[in-house]
Amino acid sequence: MATAEQIREGIEAVRQWPYQNHRCVLLPYQENNTEVFPEEFLGRMYMKLRQEGTLHLAFPGMNVAHLNRFISYLANVRWGFYVCCLKTIKKPHPVGWGFLTEMDGDDGKRKASFAFGYFKELHGRREHVDLSMFLLKAWFTEYKVDQLFGTTLCVLPKFFNGVDAHLITLTPQRFEPYYQEWKCSQNERLVVA
Repeated sequence: MATAEQIREGIEAVRQWPYQNHRCVLLPYQENNTEVFPEEFLGRMYMKLRQEGTLHLAFPGMNVAHLNRFISYLANVRWGFYVCCLKTIKKPHPVGWGFLTEMDGDDGKRKASFAFGYFKELHGRREHVDLSMFLLKAWFTEYKVDQLFGTTLCVLPKFFNGVDAHLITLTPQRFEPYYQEWKCSQNERLVVA
């Protein structure tokens, strides 16, 4: 049983978690956190993507068309695996994911590829912008990545640089001004609401 002091410390840690706002929260994926991520979490994620018909879009070119391959692939993600969640009264509701791959280099010279996506229920909603900002900020801050690389089929926010519309790269220096602008707009929205 937790002591009152341990409970207070836990509550304070949650309050200080920087990757959340009043609507959504970014949580590191942890197999042993069964309150948020039950044992069958990755299986549910796979089934939802299959049901939506977006598995091939979410993991293009990957051989994850079978449940076992999907779970094996994600179980081996070693860096920056976060689950994007909406806040609810009971517990966070997963609506997306993001992770780093091919991370290489020392502090100050670290680069990585990234992948992220959202379930259809979040498409067209403001929260996908919030969660994307949290993902990028977490990767730059927690993993000290100096350059992110990726590909996309979508129109990108203006802070991405790229060789063409589908190859993208992002540095903390390019991202930070937009993050600060977004953060200020979050605070203004809270004051008005």
